Amino acid sequence: MPLPNRLDLRERLGLADEELAHWDHVSRRMLVPFHDGVISQFDGYGQLAELDWANYRHRYDNTQRLDRILEAEHDDVNRYKASKQADALMLLYLLSSDELRELLDRLDYHFGPDQIPKMVAYYMARTSHGSTLSGVVHTWMLARANRHRALEFF
Repeated sequence: MPLPNRLDLRERLGLADEELAHWDHVSRRMLVPFHDGVISQFDGYGQLAELDWANYRHRYDNTQRLDRILEAEHDDVNRYKASKQADALMLLYLLSSDELRELLDRLDYHFGPDQIPKMVAYYMARTSHGSTLSGVVHTWMLARANRHRALEFF
């Protein structure tokens, strides 16, 4: 945030130096879970079972409601590395790669530029796109690296 905006916000909120120092300290200690070289959807995501996506995509024309498909088979989507929308990819929608790396560096995590395409591919393979936001986020990310594939989501 530009300095004039920061100063204005600080004044409007009545933030004292001690409170700013406290939140600066807190902001440098946040946990960002990783697994397999990618940012996790949540802590523990890496321990979930892999879903046989090829099998489900072969058996069903549309897996957007994977939760209902698994429920009908007396299973639970929460057991798997599967999501309606890959929330971890929202980081790439909201932040540039440089901004994301700066934030993670501040938290003492190494996140190289080579990890971004790996993260996109990882979650693309594990997302059912059951959320209306999923297509928008995936289109935006793919438009940067794979415009033809981005048009599929658009």
